[in-house]
Amino acid sequence: MAPGINFKGTPLDDSGSQTSVGNPAGRVGEDRGSARLGYSSLLWLASTVVAVLVGLVQLTNAPIDERMLVISVLLAGAAGGSLQSLQSLVAFLGNGAFQRAWMAYYMLRPALGAATAFVSYAILRATFIGGGVEASRLNYYGILGLSFVTGLFSRAVVARVSLLVEVAFGTTEGKEALQEASLSPRKPIKKLDRYHGFLVHHVAEDRRSVDVLLQSHRPDNDPSVEIDIGEGPPVRPALFRVAVHSTTATCDVEPTQASLLVKPGQHESEKRTFVLTCASEENEPEGLIELTNKGRTVALVPLRRRESTDAKR
Repeated sequence: MAPGINFKGTPLDDSGSQTSVGNPAGRVGEDRGSARLGYSSLLWLASTVVAVLVGLVQLTNAPIDERMLVISVLLAGAAGGSLQSLQSLVAFLGNGAFQRAWMAYYMLRPALGAATAFVSYAILRATFIGGGVEASRLNYYGILGLSFVTGLFSRAVVARVSLLVEVAFGTTEGKEALQEASLSPRKPIKKLDRYHGFLVHHVAEDRRSVDVLLQSHRPDNDPSVEIDIGEGPPVRPALFRVAVHSTTATCDVEPTQASLLVKPGQHESEKRTFVLTCASEENEPEGLIELTNKGRTVALVPLRRRESTDAKR
């Protein structure tokens, strides 16, 4: 009689007894030890979630200040990290696939979620919100929800930030990832409008406004970037979206974006003016001009004064 398999998937010998290949005695003790560690991690994560929720409830009666915001961000991030780990851990324990080597990860997961939420809040506060805004004027529950989601998906957030850093510093991994993303078949590439000309911008002397337009020839004085996109002759109008992004935390841009339309045979588009407003007159506004077509960025250049040299793309 040939060896068979029992209902648990353990090999049977000719007499019908379990062989030592599939389930040795030492393996049983190891599995039980791993299960105990898994349930210990489960208790730790569940206790962390309860403690964090109690802490957040207690903070609802406290006045909103910087210290209270930071504590809330840390607690919400820890809650998100713990909840994600609970979902993963319950699945592994239910399938009997938990391994003791994972215990350290699950024990530290709340701290990882809290740290990721705090870094994300710090970046958000330093760039988009600005350090001069009082804590009481911020959307407390919006920041709380964002911190929870950041902790919940902290692994994805860290991976994306790492990719952005690699791309920004031009590492080999970043270039390969950028090329792979640009050629990904999962996102169909829309054909761009045919246009060949120059993106021109003029910054006022006080750097409080910037004029942006498209024209067919390179200007003599103002900074410009050559745009050459699409295929074939220009048989239809090319529609662009232009946006000015302020890189100074205490400065805002109005409007945030506008459209530029260039018809076939037209030498230049209408001029769009963006106003940069800063909290203090001493602040020197800086920013980037982004030009998109069909939802794809075709030019991204820094604001430059009239005397700056032309940039070529």
